[in-house]
Amino acid sequence: MLISKNEPLPQTYRNFPYQYTKLSLGTMIRKNNDENYLFGDDETQFFKECNRAKQKGRSISEVIAEYFN
Repeated sequence: MLISKNEPLPQTYRNFPYQYTKLSLGTMIRKNNDENYLFGDDETQFFKECNRAKQKGRSISEVIAEYFN
């Protein structure tokens, strides 16, 4: 799932097996049945990386995959 450069990041991103959901207290990222919760600076860094990937035409799934390696 590629998002164009000018589109805002969605509240929920799903591209099997990767997904993220913005919650009121942070962001949950998932790969299959593994979950990570991001808060504060970690969450801010995650969305900066997502925006950077979006600007370069990369998939957000690649960003999420980095958090599970």
